[in-house]
Amino acid sequence: SNLLFVEALYTPTVTAYAAGPTEFCEFGEVTLHAQTEDEYEYFEWNTSDQGATITVFESGNYSVGAVADNGCIGQSD
Repeated sequence: SNLLFVEALYTPTVTAYAAGPTEFCEFGEVTLHAQTEDEYEYFEWNTSDQGATITVFESGNYSVGAVADNGCIGQSD
């Protein structure tokens, strides 16, 4: 018989949060952070910015993905 081992890999859970108010005056800004339970090498925001922290200057919806060492991708809500 042919036995195959199948393993479900861990997918990171990503949380995005603002460091300060999410409402600001014209020409203002807010810093957004990505957080996971563990350290991950790669974060990418829906703005194409990379890194655990970005600063935004316009209204909008922002989300971030994290890539775990195993290659699985988690996405913030």
